[in-house]
Amino acid sequence: MSFVLMLIKFPIPPFPAYLTVDFSDIPALIAALMFGPLAAIIVELIKNILDYLMIGSEAGIPIGNFSNFLAGTMFVLPSSLLQEDTNCCHRLRQGDVPHNMMRSKFSLC
Repeated sequence: MSFVLMLIKFPIPPFPAYLTVDFSDIPALIAALMFGPLAAIIVELIKNILDYLMIGSEAGIPIGNFSNFLAGTMFVLPSSLLQEDTNCCHRLRQGDVPHNMMRSKFSLC
């Protein structure tokens, strides 16, 4: 499901064409909340391997897939680890702050 959602991309009008909206991390987030962080990492890994095998990359090296894997993992891990600590929605909302900080730091590097 995550791989199919990865195929559905559309650009954001005022930004460059390579910046697209990608909903493929949502199944990984659901897997993280239901089964734990390892399941989310496996979903992200399978999604990116399938994308590389089916579509490939321009340079022949899966740099984009690797960065998508890292970004997706950093997207789901904070929520998963906070939810694993306690089964409370309040903690998940508190996880938005470290989640956004991790994602922003990774995107700037």
